[in-house]
Amino acid sequence: MNAALHLAAAVLEGEDPKEFLKRMSAAASKPHLEPGEEVCHATGITRDLLRSCFEALKNLDPATYQEELNDEVQSYLGGNENLEDFDPEWYLFEHLYSVLQKYCPPFTYFGNLEADGTLGCWPIGSDGIEEAVDRGDLTFVNEGQEPERYAAILNGDFSTIQTPYVMVKSPGATYSIALFAKTGKKIWEW
Repeated sequence: MNAALHLAAAVLEGEDPKEFLKRMSAAASKPHLEPGEEVCHATGITRDLLRSCFEALKNLDPATYQEELNDEVQSYLGGNENLEDFDPEWYLFEHLYSVLQKYCPPFTYFGNLEADGTLGCWPIGSDGIEEAVDRGDLTFVNEGQEPERYAAILNGDFSTIQTPYVMVKSPGATYSIALFAKTGKKIWEW
């Protein structure tokens, strides 16, 4: 849905247009992780991963950092292994990763990179791309398969795009993936 439709829906629901625009502006300027941004490099130690995630969260959103850093987490990070009601693996993988996912841009995920286990924000894989294409959320254009369409998009021609987003992939020497909104705005590149 484009911005004008969001504004119209908000007004119909009784929201003041000025408040809506303030809210949207705040959301757009919210700190976020960039695709390829590492939080922790290739460690399998839960305590190290938790510390790294909390450091990233502290930088992104100090208020959420304070909310998440409860007594059990602090005790575990301080070296206590005998916490009866705290499962650090569950907390990290099932909860904290989800919290940090909220700071990732569209069509990226927070987690471990398949190649080397590095923890951070990464573009979704081919399965996620296929699912987004099937849902009608994303158009995927591979330069190797559609060179004219790829070139048109890079030159600002989004006339063939029917979805809110388009992801382009260049298989050249400097392999890259970029995500654009249908409006032509580049969201991210990796």
